[in-house]
Amino acid sequence: MIIFILIIRAAYIRTARDLKRYEAIARSPLFNHMTVTLNGLATIRAFDVTKLFTNQYYRYQNDHTATYFVCYASSRFLGICMDMICIAYIVIVAISLMAFYH
Repeated sequence: MIIFILIIRAAYIRTARDLKRYEAIARSPLFNHMTVTLNGLATIRAFDVTKLFTNQYYRYQNDHTATYFVCYASSRFLGICMDMICIAYIVIVAISLMAFYH
């Protein structure tokens, strides 16, 4: 049982590290775009390119949200795997106790 938990944990740590790095890479253009937009807001409005900057923001936001969702889903998957392993262990112990009781 502990071997399964350690194997899953090791795989998750490697994966989570990479996913966090991808999420940070996707977050950087989003924050950069927000900073540039706020600094040049008067120029953006003067040249009437608001729609262009809005579409760029949505694209960056979509990329970041997709990578964040994968990070969140992988952590939830780890939780489900650990719960299932613990439930299997409890069931095996309970059945063993009932079998040896009689």
